[in-house]
Amino acid sequence: MGVGAGLSEAFDATMSGLGPKTQRARAIFNHLYGSSTYSFVKPDYDGNVSQFRERVDNYLFPDGINLTLSAKLTELRAEIESFTGAPGTFPAKKTAIVAKFAACAPADAAQIKSNREWRILIEQKFPVSVQRDQIKDVLHIPR
Repeated sequence: MGVGAGLSEAFDATMSGLGPKTQRARAIFNHLYGSSTYSFVKPDYDGNVSQFRERVDNYLFPDGINLTLSAKLTELRAEIESFTGAPGTFPAKKTAIVAKFAACAPADAAQIKSNREWRILIEQKFPVSVQRDQIKDVLHIPR
């Protein structure tokens, strides 16, 4: 949606009031807090439902699978998502993931390494720890 684009993601201890303490995260929060589309935000934040306020206030910068809207990241995610875990399919899937990752730009690789959503995706799709660790190594996701 572009809310907060170009604003600082640096922590600012001087920011007071509701929400996170970076300019960008605060702009996004303000948009969501007053939005009828996201009507759950205000009551959940105000009531601190399931520690929602703490999570929001500690949020510093966007995190996600494809914040840069890269076609290569979309292709890589689709490749990972298609893994079923069927016996004997891991070697071919790993080879396909290696190829998709190799086609990614350095900025894409940086997104994968720094956004926890990629870690979560890998941990969900690869429940076998040896396979999960191999894919994390391929994608340069710290273990």
